[in-house]
Amino acid sequence: MERLEEAPAETLRKYDQNRGWKHSPIEVLTADFFGINNESNLFLNPAMYEEKSGRMFDPVRKRLVAGSANGNKIEEGIISQLEEWFLSSESGLAVWISPRIPYQEEQLTVYRIAYEFNPKTFENKKVLFLTSHQFKHEFKNPEEIRKFIFTERDNEESVFEILNWLKNISEKPVQTSLEGVEERKTQARYYAEVYKSGISIDDLSYQMTQTQFLGDNPFGCPPSSYFSTTTSSFGYSNFTETTWTYHTGDCVNPGCNRTNVDVGPCSICKVCEKIL
Repeated sequence: MERLEEAPAETLRKYDQNRGWKHSPIEVLTADFFGINNESNLFLNPAMYEEKSGRMFDPVRKRLVAGSANGNKIEEGIISQLEEWFLSSESGLAVWISPRIPYQEEQLTVYRIAYEFNPKTFENKKVLFLTSHQFKHEFKNPEEIRKFIFTERDNEESVFEILNWLKNISEKPVQTSLEGVEERKTQARYYAEVYKSGISIDDLSYQMTQTQFLGDNPFGCPPSSYFSTTTSSFGYSNFTETTWTYHTGDCVNPGCNRTNVDVGPCSICKVCEKIL
């Protein structure tokens, strides 16, 4: 697919042209501005879903995650795979690689099942932490990769390996730890309130650029959920450099029937890695 890059200020202007966006709840706008900050600066972009009434639920937009892909059949299929895995598994990691679309680079999203303790009810709520990162790489069969999530046992080593693999293949910088989340969360809230007050989008864009809140990297759709202060439990706060390791398993790459072979953290065998 042709790689078309759009200036972040121009993309922000298109957001503004959506009349309903400005009237979104402040929590939704804050989530969107935080996502814009992360993607335009190539930061890790954390968010969270939760289990509610036997479904995967977006607590910020207060809606089911299913049906949120705006009619994109492939992405709705991914949501279905993700929801089934999330609801049926007690723990685990999942990875989705989304090839580039016009005006936006490839994106890798890591999902991790966790539990949040409620001190009032003494109950654990099942949640799904997700952290995405845009990158740049020429895959040989990107649309096949796009159709599936890859699952893995939950351990810190796998998370290290996934992000370091991304760092090694990407033509763009890759952040491997969460930094300044609370400060940028506060900035996102500030810009959401300024935008809602009626400032022109060009003046807002100028302010965001001057403070480096708006970076130089193109960004796409706003995030579908919001981050939590408990995102640090995802493990990114302690990321360090590591080497790529393998374990024995079955390759999950579509069309590959290899079993009981060496596979990497995304459960892809060495033969398929050369193809990808």
